[in-house]
Amino acid sequence: MTFDAGTWWLITIIVTTVVGLVGFLFGRSVFRQLDENRADIKQVRENYTPRDDHQKDCLLYTSPSPRD
Repeated sequence: MTFDAGTWWLITIIVTTVVGLVGFLFGRSVFRQLDENRADIKQVRENYTPRDDHQKDCLLYTSPSPRD
C-alpha cells in the first residue's frame, strides 16, 4: 500500500482532529473537577471555625437513663 501526498495530508488532518478532540474532552473533565474542588474549598472556608471557638466551656445536658 503506497501513500501519496494527498493521503498523508488526510491522515495528518484525521490524527490532528482526534488528538485535539481527546485533549479537549480531557481538559474539559479536568477543569470540571477543578471547579467542583474550588466549590468544596469555598464551602469549607465559609464554614470554618477556629479551634479556640470549639474549646469554650460547654454544659452538656444528658437526661437520666431509665435504669438510673
